[in-house]
Amino acid sequence: PYTITLYNNSFIYTYSSQNSIYIEIMKAFVFPGQGAQFSGMGKDLYDNNLVSRNMFKYTSLPKKEKLLPKYVNTSDLDIIFNSIELDTPIGIRNRLIFELLYATGMRVSELCNICLSDINISERTIRIIGKGNKERIVIFNHTCSDILSLYLEEARCLLLNGKSSNYLLVGKNKTSHLSVRSIELIIDKVILNAGINKNITPHTIRHTFATHLLNEGCDILVVKELLGHSSLDTTGIYTHVSNERLRGVYLNSHPRAKK
Repeated sequence: PYTITLYNNSFIYTYSSQNSIYIEIMKAFVFPGQGAQFSGMGKDLYDNNLVSRNMFKYTSLPKKEKLLPKYVNTSDLDIIFNSIELDTPIGIRNRLIFELLYATGMRVSELCNICLSDINISERTIRIIGKGNKERIVIFNHTCSDILSLYLEEARCLLLNGKSSNYLLVGKNKTSHLSVRSIELIIDKVILNAGINKNITPHTIRHTFATHLLNEGCDILVVKELLGHSSLDTTGIYTHVSNERLRGVYLNSHPRAKK
């Protein structure tokens, strides 16, 4: 009852007399992404004749802000990769995790589910089953290939300790694949040991993959396919980041832009 009274007497009055002020009030109190909830409430109250008008019908509520993806610069990446020792099976496996994420841009859930049969070492490709059970092929580079070979030849069998598993990435004495959470914890530990004071997640590395490719002139349609995006709109967010580089190149190159 109190909510209805407040809606009727306060909000309706504000809407009818000071529309612009009302909109600003609503934008201050309605969190982005909650517009549908408030619109539904207004419709229900109006349909049940509890209020005289549905004010939300005429008001544009704030949309959820799209945050630009964060990525890691190449110098920090070098520090991270070089901080992982390759003298233990776990170290080799952890280095492979970073190499694969950065070399392919795959999602961490996709990484967890890679089987040995998905990998073509000679072609340096991996078959990925992504969102919506969609299949795609990702490519990895020579550096990643070297670490992968080292892992398969020396580390993986030691981690399995006589057991067998179809999955590429395994834990110590376990036949099941590493979980998403396990990989997140591994990444957190490596970042901490590397002395990088930044919040870097598996998805940050995916963002880094896409941003670095675009910054080096890769076609956005190619990046879209490599990431497994169904829509170019999803990939388009990375152009906002790479456009900062384009701006820098322009300001340093155009005769009339130079200072």
